[in-house]
Amino acid sequence: MSTNLNASVYAGYRTDFYSLKYSRNKFGQQERKTRHYGLSFGAFSGFGSSPITPWFTNDQITEEYDGLVWSNGLAFSIGIDYLNLGFALGWDRLLDKNSNLWIYQRKPWLGLIIGININ
Repeated sequence: MSTNLNASVYAGYRTDFYSLKYSRNKFGQQERKTRHYGLSFGAFSGFGSSPITPWFTNDQITEEYDGLVWSNGLAFSIGIDYLNLGFALGWDRLLDKNSNLWIYQRKPWLGLIIGININ
Protein backbone atom coordinates (compact mmCIF):
# COMPACT_ATOMS: atom_id res chain seq x y z
CA MET A 1 0.00 0.00 0.00
CA SER A 2 1.30 3.43 -0.86
CA THR A 3 0.10 6.94 -1.54
CA ASN A 4 1.92 7.15 -4.86
CA LEU A 5 -0.20 7.93 -7.91
CA ASN A 6 -0.61 5.15 -10.47
CA ALA A 7 -2.76 5.20 -13.61
CA SER A 8 -3.40 2.31 -16.00
CA VAL A 9 -5.61 1.47 -18.95
CA TYR A 10 -7.56 -1.80 -18.71
CA ALA A 11 -8.97 -3.60 -21.75
CA GLY A 12 -10.81 -6.87 -21.51
CA TYR A 13 -14.07 -8.74 -21.56
CA ARG A 14 -16.90 -8.54 -19.05
CA THR A 15 -20.14 -10.45 -18.87
CA ASP A 16 -22.96 -9.78 -16.44
CA PHE A 17 -25.83 -11.91 -15.17
CA TYR A 18 -28.96 -10.76 -13.38
CA SER A 19 -31.56 -12.64 -11.38
CA LEU A 20 -34.96 -11.18 -10.58
CA LYS A 21 -37.28 -12.46 -7.89
CA TYR A 22 -40.65 -11.16 -6.88
CA SER A 23 -42.26 -11.70 -3.52
CA ARG A 24 -45.17 -10.23 -1.63
CA ASN A 25 -44.48 -8.06 1.38
CA LYS A 26 -46.66 -8.04 4.50
CA PHE A 27 -48.94 -5.45 2.85
CA GLY A 28 -49.60 -7.71 -0.13
CA GLN A 29 -47.56 -5.65 -2.61
CA GLN A 30 -45.06 -7.18 -5.02
CA GLU A 31 -41.42 -6.41 -4.28
CA ARG A 32 -38.66 -7.00 -6.78
CA LYS A 33 -35.28 -8.27 -5.63
CA THR A 34 -32.39 -8.04 -8.07
CA ARG A 35 -29.06 -9.85 -7.83
CA HIS A 36 -26.16 -8.96 -10.11
CA TYR A 37 -23.17 -11.15 -10.94
CA GLY A 38 -20.29 -10.24 -13.24
CA LEU A 39 -17.09 -11.80 -14.54
CA SER A 40 -14.23 -9.78 -16.03
CA PHE A 41 -10.78 -10.57 -17.38
CA GLY A 42 -8.30 -8.57 -19.39
CA ALA A 43 -4.96 -6.82 -19.57
CA PHE A 44 -3.71 -3.54 -18.16
CA SER A 45 -0.83 -1.18 -18.84
CA GLY A 46 0.11 2.11 -17.26
CA PHE A 47 2.51 4.27 -15.33
CA GLY A 48 3.18 4.81 -11.66
CA SER A 49 5.93 5.47 -9.20
CA SER A 50 7.89 3.32 -6.80
CA PRO A 51 10.40 4.15 -4.08
CA ILE A 52 13.97 3.50 -5.20
CA THR A 53 16.28 3.11 -2.22
CA PRO A 54 19.53 1.34 -1.38
CA TRP A 55 17.41 -1.48 0.06
CA PHE A 56 15.72 -2.09 -3.35
CA THR A 57 19.03 -2.02 -5.25
CA ASN A 58 21.12 -4.27 -2.98
CA ASP A 59 22.93 -1.17 -1.67
CA GLN A 60 24.25 -0.25 -5.12
CA ILE A 61 22.92 3.33 -4.91
CA THR A 62 22.97 5.77 -2.00
CA GLU A 63 20.22 8.22 -2.96
CA GLU A 64 16.48 7.67 -2.36
CA TYR A 65 13.82 8.83 -4.81
CA ASP A 66 10.52 7.86 -6.44
CA GLY A 67 11.15 6.33 -9.85
CA LEU A 68 8.81 6.21 -12.84
CA VAL A 69 7.56 2.65 -13.37
CA TRP A 70 5.71 1.11 -16.33
CA SER A 71 3.34 -1.64 -15.14
CA ASN A 72 1.76 -4.35 -17.31
CA GLY A 73 -0.30 -7.38 -16.43
CA LEU A 74 -3.45 -9.47 -16.51
CA ALA A 75 -6.48 -9.23 -14.23
CA PHE A 76 -9.54 -11.31 -13.32
CA SER A 77 -12.45 -10.17 -11.16
CA ILE A 78 -15.85 -11.36 -9.98
CA GLY A 79 -18.67 -8.96 -9.18
CA ILE A 80 -21.56 -9.64 -6.83
CA ASP A 81 -24.08 -6.80 -6.62
CA TYR A 82 -21.98 -3.71 -5.83
CA LEU A 83 -18.76 -5.50 -4.75
CA ASN A 84 -15.92 -6.58 -7.08
CA LEU A 85 -13.10 -8.89 -5.98
CA GLY A 86 -10.26 -10.32 -8.00
CA PHE A 87 -6.58 -10.86 -8.63
CA ALA A 88 -3.99 -9.25 -10.88
CA LEU A 89 -0.71 -10.67 -12.09
CA GLY A 90 1.77 -8.09 -13.31
CA TRP A 91 5.34 -6.99 -13.74
CA ASP A 92 7.02 -3.59 -13.57
CA ARG A 93 9.84 -1.86 -15.41
CA LEU A 94 11.76 1.03 -13.89
CA LEU A 95 12.30 3.65 -16.59
CA ASP A 96 15.56 5.31 -15.58
CA LYS A 97 19.31 4.73 -15.39
CA ASN A 98 19.02 2.46 -12.31
CA SER A 99 16.71 -0.07 -13.94
CA ASN A 100 19.43 -2.72 -14.13
CA LEU A 101 20.04 -2.34 -10.35
CA TRP A 102 16.39 -2.41 -9.22
CA ILE A 103 15.62 -5.83 -7.69
CA TYR A 104 11.99 -5.80 -8.90
CA GLN A 105 12.76 -5.15 -12.58
CA ARG A 106 10.41 -7.40 -14.65
CA LYS A 107 9.70 -9.62 -11.63
CA PRO A 108 6.10 -10.93 -11.39
CA TRP A 109 3.81 -9.70 -8.63
CA LEU A 110 0.33 -10.67 -7.49
CA GLY A 111 -2.22 -8.03 -6.52
CA LEU A 112 -5.65 -7.99 -4.92
CA ILE A 113 -8.53 -6.18 -6.65
CA ILE A 114 -11.23 -4.62 -4.49
CA GLY A 115 -13.88 -2.42 -6.07
CA ILE A 116 -17.23 -0.91 -5.18
CA ASN A 117 -19.80 0.03 -7.80
CA ILE A 118 -21.20 3.43 -6.83
CA ASN A 119 -23.77 3.94 -9.58
